[in-house]
Amino acid sequence: MSEPQNGRGALFAGGLAAILASTCC
Repeated sequence: MSEPQNGRGALFAGGLAAILASTCC
C-alpha cells in the first residue's frame, strides 16, 4: 500500500458510480 489515497479514491469513485447507476437505472 504505497499510495493508500489513490486506492481509496478509486474505490470511493467506483462505489459512488455503482450506487448512482443502480439508483439512476
